Amino acid sequence: MESMNTNAIHIVLMGDSDMSRWPPSLYPTIPTADTILFSTAPANDANQQNLQNNHDKCQADLPRVPSSTIQNIGVGGAEMACLRNQLRQWREEKNDIQSTRHGQRDHLSNETIIFVACAGENDIGSGRSLDQILDTFRSFLDDLYCLFSPLAHSTTGNDNIDIKIKRNHANNYDGSTSSHKINHSNNNNFHLIFIGPKLEPWLSKDFSSRKQYAKLSNGLQRCMRKHSGHNSNSGRMTYVDCLTLFCTEDTANVPGAVHGGRAVPDPVYFDGDGLHLSEVGYAVWKEMIEKEILTLLM
Repeated sequence: MESMNTNAIHIVLMGDSDMSRWPPSLYPTIPTADTILFSTAPANDANQQNLQNNHDKCQADLPRVPSSTIQNIGVGGAEMACLRNQLRQWREEKNDIQSTRHGQRDHLSNETIIFVACAGENDIGSGRSLDQILDTFRSFLDDLYCLFSPLAHSTTGNDNIDIKIKRNHANNYDGSTSSHKINHSNNNNFHLIFIGPKLEPWLSKDFSSRKQYAKLSNGLQRCMRKHSGHNSNSGRMTYVDCLTLFCTEDTANVPGAVHGGRAVPDPVYFDGDGLHLSEVGYAVWKEMIEKEILTLLM
């Protein structure tokens, strides 16, 4: 696996209230040798010399990251189309800052941007069709690649851009890829981690919405596969499947769990409104995102 470049890293949380409500104390962070070692070491490991040797090796393997920052631009109630607006506003603000500091605008060549995005659930609630949601999502992906590929051009005669990228995966993430054409400059300094819809307590008896959530999750994954490829000079994408992530362990994987209503969301991961995540839920997301970042760094 080709590791991420060692530019400064900037994490951008974007999307709906799942992002805007993320507690700052539980924001994902850039892993260090200490956090990697002690999160994977056996609890009963008494061999301090081995522990130190492993620490030194881990420290040597990790690229040196000059600095890292995190920014949350999520907005409550945001729909998929809002991702496009948030991306555009983020870029405009960054251009203004760069123009002030350097007297000119650049193409984000001095830092690696990790976008962590979540949207789509509010679209279902507002009655948008699956096709409409996915069309908007594809446009967001096109916007993202245009941002980091100034020379990218459309080969389809419309706003859709054929692209070719490398998609990293970790644990049980789907690693399938497909190739598409693109004319681009160096855009290997960004990564998109998209968090899919999750079954929530309020959906327990809303079987229609549950089916829509499942279809949306599958559709988002298909869209990301079509933007995937093998070019090492391109951006990278990861889809985090959360559909039954916060359901009780004994109901999450039974046959028909999603459509049949057998997958039961565990209240411990949610606030009292049965809709938004609790700190326990965000702690799960924090760990998942940090594992993905670690995959990029190593």
